[in-house]
Amino acid sequence: HYFIQSNLRMVEFGYWEEFRGYGHPIRLMLEYTASPYTFTGEPSGPPPTYHKHEWLMKKYTTLSDYDFPNLPYLRDGETTLTHHIAIMQYLGRKHGLYPVTEQEHQDVDMLREQAVELKDHLIDVMYFYSHRVQGIEPTREEIQARKSSKAPLIQINISDMSRKYKKQKASSSGEGKVWMAGEKLTYVDFLIYEQVDYARCLYPDILDSDEHCQAMKDFMVQFEQLPTIKSYMESERFKKYPLYGKRSFLGKSKETCYTDMKCDYVRSSWY
Repeated sequence: HYFIQSNLRMVEFGYWEEFRGYGHPIRLMLEYTASPYTFTGEPSGPPPTYHKHEWLMKKYTTLSDYDFPNLPYLRDGETTLTHHIAIMQYLGRKHGLYPVTEQEHQDVDMLREQAVELKDHLIDVMYFYSHRVQGIEPTREEIQARKSSKAPLIQINISDMSRKYKKQKASSSGEGKVWMAGEKLTYVDFLIYEQVDYARCLYPDILDSDEHCQAMKDFMVQFEQLPTIKSYMESERFKKYPLYGKRSFLGKSKETCYTDMKCDYVRSSWY
């Protein structure tokens, strides 16, 4: 358990312990807004399957006043929420990190779905569910095949978001920063930052993969330079790894990202 302090009301935030996953973009929003929060990390079961039985048995009593008890969860006074995007949208409305104009709403809605699609592709890379159930490790050949098969899908997703960001920058007033939905920072920027960061951990050259992705590199640097985000990432509270839970095989550390494995982003291989 730990907390940061400000003049705002204390927020209770819970997720699985010791990894980023669905919980970290929420944490980024709490840190960015200097919201005081406590964090409770729930443990996974023992190896080799790292089952969730303990949490599944107790979640209805631990979160008895929640409509949909699950991880991550957030309590803010009388407000109780689960599901990571629902929590992020709530924090966005609370802290002015939410779209206002109809165009902003349209952009944020599409970008959110694009980020969710990217998340699903990345999870497919990191998890070998049948292997985990059997308690066996994937071979290097299996890991290479999985990374290679998903690389074009991940690349085109990021490239498309990069093209959208270039479009936003081209149409901006030229004053101040430009974010994914325009000149207003919204919750979707936190969601996209997190997923693109996972992607570049697993595929270090992905933001150099075409002429559009330089814009995404600029976005990532700009996000990391936000003062409260920069302070958080330089603190002991921030842990780069693991990206996902103990059930995953890739992304537990820099070494288990297997960045020595080269992947082809040519789209004809999966069209």
